[in-house]
Amino acid sequence: MRKLITRAKWRRHLSARSRSQQKANARFGVHKRERHARSLFRHRIHPFKKQGAVRAPETFSLIQNTGETIRFFDEIKKTARSRNVYVDLSGVKAMTPDAITGLLATIHQRTIGSAVVSGNVPQVSAVAEMIENSGFREHVHTPGGTRYEPKAGKIRKRHESVEAFQRVFDRILAKELVEFGTGKLFGTPRPNGPSFSVLTEAMLNTFNHASRIPGTKEPWWASVYFDPDRQRACFTFIDQGVGIFESFSMMQRLKMRLDLLASSRADILKGLFQGQVASSSGEPGRGNGIPRIYDHVKAHRIHNLTVVTNNVKGEGETDRYGMLDASYQGTLLYWEMTA
Repeated sequence: MRKLITRAKWRRHLSARSRSQQKANARFGVHKRERHARSLFRHRIHPFKKQGAVRAPETFSLIQNTGETIRFFDEIKKTARSRNVYVDLSGVKAMTPDAITGLLATIHQRTIGSAVVSGNVPQVSAVAEMIENSGFREHVHTPGGTRYEPKAGKIRKRHESVEAFQRVFDRILAKELVEFGTGKLFGTPRPNGPSFSVLTEAMLNTFNHASRIPGTKEPWWASVYFDPDRQRACFTFIDQGVGIFESFSMMQRLKMRLDLLASSRADILKGLFQGQVASSSGEPGRGNGIPRIYDHVKAHRIHNLTVVTNNVKGEGETDRYGMLDASYQGTLLYWEMTA
């Protein structure tokens, strides 16, 4: 009888131990799968020990000092390959709002990798105030968790939302930026069709055409800044794709037309704005977005339109289009709205 009881206890002990081990193995398997899934979306950070300083030009502006500002952004990306980056803005004496958005787009670019980016502010108080009031601080780390309330600007970036809702989200952001600008100009927020149209068209073009590889999506940054001295709302849109002349759809369209339409990319850009290059889809009514932007300029509904893409710069208001001695990866759209 004692042997039977002992054997029964032993079997129950072994059975309980087996069940416990199975549960432990199951818990470990779940933990292992979750850890692996997290590792797919988390880059291991190995900060560099060395730091390199990159000095901004005295006139920090993509629309006014295009070549020097592009080279400054390129130097940040080059330095970030091997060391941390210290962005020295102390010598900046003049700046336009587009440069602030361009700087954010640069330091948040995927190519920056594991480099730590830090920096200072301009010594000229008016320029430093522009940075503080633009919304720049909302997108960078501030020591001690200091909060800055931007009084004159808003900066937004492409949301990593589900593709089905992306265009709805884009329209919401465009409306937010436009109403901020009109609120500063008129005292109360109101719609502004031309600026809303430019923003949504730029967002759609980035969604469809900014990538070299079909099906991939590129990030963008959009901002508005109110210039109280000039009484203008200044809009900037920057996509971080490959630029108009390197995008897959655009190059397919222009390969056979490049020699026929113009002798340079500057002339091609002018042709795009004036509606001389048809849509890549071949569908009636498509490809009219950029000409519509140009029409808004000529009708004086928006002002000072400037486009920088690859090694080309265009000014829609003056119809000046020229080649650059530096190449910008992506596309900049800048325009202003008045009361």
